[in-house]
Amino acid sequence: MNKEQTSHLLKQKQNMSADFYWAELELSGNNLDGSYIERINRIKQIDGVQVVSPYFTGKSEKRIGLSNFFYVKLKALYDTTLLKRYSYENKVIIVKQDKFMPLWFVLSCTKHSEVNAMKMANRFYESQLFQYAEPDLIVNDLLNCTNDIYFSNQWGLRNTGQYGGTTGIDIKACDAWNLSTGIGVTVAVIDQGIELNHPDLQANIHPLSFDTETGTSPSIVQGNHGVACAGIVGAVGNNSLGIRGVASNVRLMSVSNSLLGTPLSRMARGEGINWAVENGADVLSNSWGSSVQYQIIDDAIANAFINGRNGLGSIVVFASGNDNDAVNYPANSNPNILAVGAMSPCGQRKRSSSNVWEAGLGVSPDPQGVSCDGEKRWGSNYGSQLDVVAPGVLVPTTDRQGNLGYNPNEPIHTGSGGNKITSDYANRDYTVWFNGTSAACPHVAGVAALILSVRPDLTGQQVRDVIEQTAQKVGGYSYTTTQGRPNGTWNQEMGYGLVNAYAAVYSVYPQISGPSVVCAQNAFSIQNLPSGATIQWSADYPLEVFSGQGTGTAMIINEDSTSYNGIPSTVYATITIGSQVINLEKIVQAGTPEFDYFDHDDPYVMDVLDVTAFFSGADYYTWTKKTGDVSIDVVQGNSSRALISIFSSKLIRITVTAFNSCGSREEDLILSPESYRSSSLLSVYPNPAGSYVVIAFDGIEEQNSTMSVKKTTGNKNSNTDTETGLYTIQLWNSFGLVKTVQTDQGRYHLDLSGIPSGFYYVHVIKDEKVYRKPLKIN
Repeated sequence: MNKEQTSHLLKQKQNMSADFYWAELELSGNNLDGSYIERINRIKQIDGVQVVSPYFTGKSEKRIGLSNFFYVKLKALYDTTLLKRYSYENKVIIVKQDKFMPLWFVLSCTKHSEVNAMKMANRFYESQLFQYAEPDLIVNDLLNCTNDIYFSNQWGLRNTGQYGGTTGIDIKACDAWNLSTGIGVTVAVIDQGIELNHPDLQANIHPLSFDTETGTSPSIVQGNHGVACAGIVGAVGNNSLGIRGVASNVRLMSVSNSLLGTPLSRMARGEGINWAVENGADVLSNSWGSSVQYQIIDDAIANAFINGRNGLGSIVVFASGNDNDAVNYPANSNPNILAVGAMSPCGQRKRSSSNVWEAGLGVSPDPQGVSCDGEKRWGSNYGSQLDVVAPGVLVPTTDRQGNLGYNPNEPIHTGSGGNKITSDYANRDYTVWFNGTSAACPHVAGVAALILSVRPDLTGQQVRDVIEQTAQKVGGYSYTTTQGRPNGTWNQEMGYGLVNAYAAVYSVYPQISGPSVVCAQNAFSIQNLPSGATIQWSADYPLEVFSGQGTGTAMIINEDSTSYNGIPSTVYATITIGSQVINLEKIVQAGTPEFDYFDHDDPYVMDVLDVTAFFSGADYYTWTKKTGDVSIDVVQGNSSRALISIFSSKLIRITVTAFNSCGSREEDLILSPESYRSSSLLSVYPNPAGSYVVIAFDGIEEQNSTMSVKKTTGNKNSNTDTETGLYTIQLWNSFGLVKTVQTDQGRYHLDLSGIPSGFYYVHVIKDEKVYRKPLKIN
């Protein structure tokens, strides 16, 4: 089968929708107790979930995932029959045969399988019926989702276990970039100024900038800090340079201030906030704080909330502080501020050392000791004003060019007491180890920009709510319902949790809503349609836009609903919001199901035929015998797959009817005696049987008669034939093994007393070969 047929087969056999996704979930708390199994079982019951499998940690500390697939190698090609039967009994499906190594098959667990793919592979191997069986393990060999050369160090965007961290503890940036990169959004970095000609920032620099110390434009680089913060927000992506920012197509507005305690410095910072708001900043990133509250700063922040973004409100983000104590000012001054704490690569709040002599000046020692990053001299501030956390240690970012910045002049990580790495990048336009809540804050500013790029109509409060509601509950902390915290469970060390860029953007992302099948006509609409956006609808033949063009709801008609049925089609919507264009599509079925093909082995050398009927757009199926001495066992209820037991060599005709909301379509499966043959080595009679059945091994005896060998005894002249061994007889049904006996006779009367009526399979095992026949018991 080709790729499309394989995909189709999986969707049909596992009742998957056209949209099939693989997701990773992290379970908080202790996963070693009994509640782990309970939670897994609850996840399995979620509508649409097909398979749930664990991740493991190997010796290299890399994550090893387990997919739903596993591989089986037959002992011989004629064991295909055995593979099909054993697969059916264990509720797994055969996906494909390796065309280069035909003894190898790919199998898949389904939601109906009793165990995961690893345990299933063990079961197949331990049955001794197959030569090999092994699970399909997912090893992440591709570290990057972008070509920026230092991206593999950016654990905060994609955590693969760098610096001894916990794989997967990151902001899900790679997934978010499939939806948004920040186009059309301006982030003001109110800090020590951005190098406007930095090679990894220049393409994203806003044409307007401001220096608060002189009150003039352009901005002036007053120190290293602003360049580092700007890179985290919006360094250019996929340019084969340095790093990638959270919002790599954002416009970076440089608002410079010395951040020193100089006369009028607080007024200057207030002016910087007001200037940014007046000049169109959507998001304000502030990686600074003060030990003293200033009303002039409070008023400037309030102005951003009230008048920013033409009254919708700017998003104001502040760092919580690095004293391992309560949240600093101004992050604690206004409930509308997003106060951001710092997190280690292990998903912990960044903590200082418990030793007062190792903690930095003015830093409170932490009773729990330093977090896994090892930087002893600072800790992230926390408490009742904390909203979310973001990566804040060992953060690669842009640096002042040449020898002017942190690199090579300030060994940030080792200077903070850490020892994970001991040297900075050779390219001194970047630094590998920026840190602090100063590094965490611009991560959140970037996430806010990703949201606004696709939903510029949201208010500042709505953006804040989305970020808080979608945060990840990491670190094993106790997140609880807390008064005054309406956006979910909260913890004083982590706030609502680690920001999740993908979940935040996806929760507000426009989507086409409508039925999966169009019979004559149906309405389709856009969920999360931004106000002020323009929309263009279209559809593939035989569907057509009848009305509603340019609006949020379109009427789609099937213009050939009588004669052109059963065709997969697509409804499209193109949404334009300023410079951002969002292309949406929804795959639908036009009309009644349409027959594609029947899938089964050809030629078929078995007594049990495993058939899958492929129809486009079918919801459920019925199987009806028309001619032939067969029984039909439909797999998983009214599904497209059935096992057909063949009892005699006659013409077989079976009608498969596929249904959806528009109606039905029939197709006949016709099998001539030439297309299959029974296993002539084994006889089972009478069939159907009553209280007993005779099992005759004549053909097996004849086949094995050539296998006798000479046996040498103490008498040199004595030669005798060895016995060829016992016959093992097994009786199986769809629930498993019912009965087993052994005999050395060529015929055996198997007692069926007490065995319920139904369809069974007789297995005879001889010399490591398995012979099978279907059996009906009345």
